[in-house]
Amino acid sequence: MPPRLRCRIFRLAKGDEMHATLADVIADTAQNSIEAGSSEVRVTVTETDGRIAVDIRDNGKGMDEMVLKRVFDPFYTEAGKHDRRKVG
Repeated sequence: MPPRLRCRIFRLAKGDEMHATLADVIADTAQNSIEAGSSEVRVTVTETDGRIAVDIRDNGKGMDEMVLKRVFDPFYTEAGKHDRRKVG
């Protein structure tokens, strides 16, 4: 039986951009976790003093040092890098 993902996403802030961004991040995390053979994705949302924190974790292999150094660079991606069928 293929892995199944059930995810409910609630609007956490005003604006469609935040909702779309969170949906994309959660979907990407879930897809990458499934492809890597991970069995758990945990999303925790907390609110303190009017601020919202979103914590997304999985039990995958993690990122190597090179990726960790660039992970917050604008437009950096590993998507498609190892799949020869994709352009990019």
